[in-house]
Amino acid sequence: MNIQLFTGPHLTAAAILLNLLTKYNLSMALEAGKPTLESTNTKSRTRLDNVFCSTEMLTAFIYCDIEEDLCPVNTDHFPIISILNLSVDQNPPTQRWNFCKTEWPTFRKALKEELEKIPPPREIQSADEFYTRLRQIQQILIQVVENKVPKTHPSPFAKRWWTEELNVNNKEL
Repeated sequence: MNIQLFTGPHLTAAAILLNLLTKYNLSMALEAGKPTLESTNTKSRTRLDNVFCSTEMLTAFIYCDIEEDLCPVNTDHFPIISILNLSVDQNPPTQRWNFCKTEWPTFRKALKEELEKIPPPREIQSADEFYTRLRQIQQILIQVVENKVPKTHPSPFAKRWWTEELNVNNKEL
């Protein structure tokens, strides 16, 4: 047993490490008790190496273990192999209205026709009347946008900042 490790200076140094582990909410990913070193002379085994990570990151570990068979010649430390699942969930691309491709004269004509179907403007007498009129106008606007504004068909690799003007400039180069 390593009794010399239980002296004042060693315990103070260990306390610093333990305080940091607590402060940053770190956990050991390598199973406790696994030896990571085999002394070249005595062949005794001990644990010098550790793998620490945040508690949140611990769930990403698929595998974390020593691989004695992969130990290079003339080394006493065992390799620690860690495999993590770092895949990121991707949101499917969503269709958006492409106002740049809208035929505005057609849009304005359709909007005018729909707005003419509601009573003409007059002085609003109450908050309820205001919100009723507001909902009518919003519904008409949404309906016209859905019917007259084309939708995009985004690629998951699309660059949203890329425009048709950049395409033209790129071709000129």
